[in-house]
Amino acid sequence: MRDLAAMRNRAEPAEESRHDEVAQLKLDFLASLNHEIRTPLSGILGMVDLLLETPLDADQMEYAGAVRQCAQELFALLSATLEFTSLSSGSVRLDVSDFPVCDPINAAVSEFETQIRQKGLKLSLDVDPSTHRLASGDSVRLKQICSILLSNAVKFTDAGEVSVSAKAQNLDDTSLLLMVSVRDSGIGMSSEKVHQIFETFQQLEGGLARRYTGIGLGLALARKILDLMHGTLDVESAPGAGSTFTVQIPLTCAQHVVERIRPNDALGASEATLRRLLVVEDNRISQQVISYLLTKSFYAHDCVEDGAAAIQAANRSRYDLVLMDLQMPGMDGLETTRQLRRLAGYAATPIVALTANTSDEVRAQCREHGLAEFLTKPIQANELLDTLRRYLPPGTQGAASAA
Repeated sequence: MRDLAAMRNRAEPAEESRHDEVAQLKLDFLASLNHEIRTPLSGILGMVDLLLETPLDADQMEYAGAVRQCAQELFALLSATLEFTSLSSGSVRLDVSDFPVCDPINAAVSEFETQIRQKGLKLSLDVDPSTHRLASGDSVRLKQICSILLSNAVKFTDAGEVSVSAKAQNLDDTSLLLMVSVRDSGIGMSSEKVHQIFETFQQLEGGLARRYTGIGLGLALARKILDLMHGTLDVESAPGAGSTFTVQIPLTCAQHVVERIRPNDALGASEATLRRLLVVEDNRISQQVISYLLTKSFYAHDCVEDGAAAIQAANRSRYDLVLMDLQMPGMDGLETTRQLRRLAGYAATPIVALTANTSDEVRAQCREHGLAEFLTKPIQANELLDTLRRYLPPGTQGAASAA
């Protein structure tokens, strides 16, 4: 009997090690799949956006718009599936940093403004001044939750309005409770349906005759993220009377108010051209899309395709901000960042990561290597430009100069 017990004791660590190895292989596969699918999808979305800004007749505009909508839906489906798998595996950890509380909320609303306008809906936004402060938490996850709730509100509302409100309440000297509500005037639901919608793959409608597409992961995903953040999600709804989703999330707070920079209006040419940006991106299509966005907003910039070329460019010229792709042949973005920091004048230069890999491990590596921000592909124009305004606010003198 003692020999049998000893054999079991030896087998258990080996079994546990094998389980960890399989789990890691699964995560590596998901990260690779995420990157390989996001990169071409990013190119499709970006190039269609460029196409939509060229002279098109009515039919061409409709066809290009349909392509973009399909690509966006495919991207959303991919993101939700991979994210839910990661959360279910227990491998996700919060990436905690200081951020202005209102920023992820405003970013989520900006993401849906065009869609809301296209459906003829009214958008109401009430962000209380109490959210204009720094807090410590996971801003990416907070934006994700707001985006899920907004997506549902827009999806199930054919007429009327979608409203978002947010306020922060002090719990004590070091913590606050953030409350975000998303209300719509859509189809609403019965109390029975309210209990079902948080289950995986559950939808308001089923069968072949359903009007609304999707696989029913959004709210289940939001609930898992909120569990991770020790938050809550409540729903008030009735058939034909719309729905209100209210999120409450505890955060650690700082005591000072953040002065807001000018919002989404573009910088004037005289302000933006004082800055010079370096874009490090090995994918030619992504490079072309980013270059177009920067040119349109009057940002002078240079583009290079790999880390070695980035170091050479930084030695020749002084850049005010660097947009850094992480996965590149030869020298990756993290190593390129490390070498850039060694160059004179680049110790504190904002370097913003551009990546299709959204794993927590990569986000943590970005923070460890001193990258200022983490933008995921496909890059949203508003998100990119808001980031540039945050690190290159109006009125600051650019440092670009030839070496």
